[in-house]
Amino acid sequence: MKRLLCIILAAFAAATVFTSCAAKKTNVNVKIVIDQGYDGRYDETLFEESIEVQGKNPSVESVITALDNSQKVAIEYEQDEDGNSVIKSISGKENKEEDKEGKSIYYEWVAKVNDEDVRGKWKDFTIKDGDTVIFIYAIWEPSQS
Repeated sequence: MKRLLCIILAAFAAATVFTSCAAKKTNVNVKIVIDQGYDGRYDETLFEESIEVQGKNPSVESVITALDNSQKVAIEYEQDEDGNSVIKSISGKENKEEDKEGKSIYYEWVAKVNDEDVRGKWKDFTIKDGDTVIFIYAIWEPSQS
């Protein structure tokens, strides 16, 4: 009887360890928008949905990976030499610089979490359950920065 009790307790302890080590699941709201003039007023919403992100310390980079894996949004990204994830394009909208009438116009993807600019490595910017992550296709001229 003692042996059976020990086996049951050992199995319970093992199950507890395995469930506590499982990847954390986090639900976040994701919004992908276009912002002409980088003025905070979003001119067009390309995607808006709540998604589940998994990982030990979910981050903005985890959201990019989850979006890519979901195949709900066409997303291209790469890692630069410093290990930062850099979005190349979402839904065909690419980071680029154009010359229009002698003026440079910049098109770039930036991110915010709960209205806070994401600075530094996106993999280091952690998110929590219920956060709102906004990817903004900012279109601006240098005089607007």
